[in-house]
Amino acid sequence: MSSLVSRIAVSSLCAGIHRMEKVKFGVSLDQVCVMYSDIPAPLLILILKLNKEAPAKKDVFRAPGHQANMKKLIHVLQTGRLVNIDNFNIYTIASVLKKFLGKLPGGIFGSQVEARLFEIHEWDDADRKREEINRLITSLPIVNQQLLVLLFGTFQTIAAVAERESTGMTSEALGISVAPSFFHSCISEGCKTAKMEDLQRYKVAISIMKFLIDNFGVCNLFGLANYEYYARLTSRVLHVEDNWIFAYKYPHDLLESHSGKTSPSGDSVETVKLEELRNVNRHAERTKSLSFLPQVHERQTQRMKIRSEWFLSPDQQASVAHRHIIHPHHHPKHHPPRHLPITTSEHKAF
Repeated sequence: MSSLVSRIAVSSLCAGIHRMEKVKFGVSLDQVCVMYSDIPAPLLILILKLNKEAPAKKDVFRAPGHQANMKKLIHVLQTGRLVNIDNFNIYTIASVLKKFLGKLPGGIFGSQVEARLFEIHEWDDADRKREEINRLITSLPIVNQQLLVLLFGTFQTIAAVAERESTGMTSEALGISVAPSFFHSCISEGCKTAKMEDLQRYKVAISIMKFLIDNFGVCNLFGLANYEYYARLTSRVLHVEDNWIFAYKYPHDLLESHSGKTSPSGDSVETVKLEELRNVNRHAERTKSLSFLPQVHERQTQRMKIRSEWFLSPDQQASVAHRHIIHPHHHPKHHPPRHLPITTSEHKAF
């Protein structure tokens, strides 16, 4: 997230504090990301806002956005002007994002990968299907992979709470709403009315979207690096394979509720009780914080240990005593030494 902030700062400074990266509509993704070879910061901001706020909104991605505000937001993105994103509601942002995806030449998957996804749709073996989807996704350019994992992670987050929040946006409802933006072959070019074959492809596209949303985080569907990217940018605790937790790093393949297993390097693998993982999940969902995670506790403990060793070292004790003898009544404002580890926030909200 720090890189996103720095890119916003650089874009603003380089253009007199009135410009940001431009988000072009109707061109390939590599042209959109030409400046930093990464997803433009304004587009990331839209997706992260949806990831944070959309799960609690009813009919998001299905209900249309405000037409005038959509045109205004698209103009702002294309010209690179700074704007307060809070001036646009979630429905407008979702509609603009669908329009951006719908105008990518060949779609975000590309014509070849899209055709292959339609081929493997009929496979009965779900594991084999996931493996092939993983191969297809990881064969795409990095920027396409990262955009896909952000989008489907957001869809999965929305679908996961659809029943609890009564939003109506299940994985199937999301598929119906966004499939044409991802699979451009659903609609024949130059045709104002849909043909029967288009309707059949649309149904298949909905089914593919539902499969990708429902299986997000299962095994290695989107790839290890992409899951880490998603967790890092969204600061979300990601559920992987039912009750596993993905918090900034993917759980090791060998981390299972079985004893006596070792990693390929020969190191023993620590096992975690299923109930303990569930407690961590419940805490994270309730507090929206990662402070309960064992990894965070471990890092905090290590910092405190380093500090204690530093304060208790003979050299430092002698130095402190010397200062008190010379200045018994002087209490200068405390500034930690440069080499003393400084605690930073473990969880940075966007």
